[in-house]
Amino acid sequence: MGQQTKRKMQIDVFMLAMILYGFTCMFSEMLPKIEVGVITLSVEYLLFVPFSIAILLQPLAAGLGAATGELVFSEILLGSFGGITEFSKFARIAFCVWLCGVLVRNPNSRRQVGLASIFAVIVDQSIHYMVNVTRVLMALHSYDPVPGLPDSVFVVEGVSCLTHVLLSGILFCMLPTMILVPKLYGKVEPLLGRQPRIPGEKDPDRLSFQPRMILLAVLVFGLALGCKIVTKLLGV
Repeated sequence: MGQQTKRKMQIDVFMLAMILYGFTCMFSEMLPKIEVGVITLSVEYLLFVPFSIAILLQPLAAGLGAATGELVFSEILLGSFGGITEFSKFARIAFCVWLCGVLVRNPNSRRQVGLASIFAVIVDQSIHYMVNVTRVLMALHSYDPVPGLPDSVFVVEGVSCLTHVLLSGILFCMLPTMILVPKLYGKVEPLLGRQPRIPGEKDPDRLSFQPRMILLAVLVFGLALGCKIVTKLLGV
């Protein structure tokens, strides 16, 4: 595949992920939220769309496209753009989608697709948890602890993270992705001028779990926390 053709395909994947996930985010914003005490039960995201695109096509372009789609459609167009702090979630979503895409070597394996999907969500929510806890500990964010529970920030944020993994992660990410990917495999790729991947074949876009993924996760955490710090310091 020539460089020009590859770049064109990456742009196509970027646009596809941006538009589809952008509209998905707009739909998810309309879903009701249920509050139980200090815990809010809500659909955090519907990542099965960019997950499927990342697994079948190009992970990095799908990740950046999905993050851009949420920023444009869900935040800017709906008038809820929060400034620099929004790039915290941008970094997390881009990394999460990319991670899911690179870990799947066989799109026909529902087990591999499911494990990669839920693992990516757990990593994303773990980063989100650490960012929220760290900014509270650094006094960057005011927090009203639950009476009688001094360290409630750890508990509340932990329960919130767990509910997002169970609700959004399993119901709206893992299960739909496990169904969609094997069914779409071999049908979507030709539409973008790409041959379907041969399961198990070495692909420069796919990686096994490597230590550098941990380094990337740490960098994403640093970037996400940095956005919160800059927002606090600048007051935007």
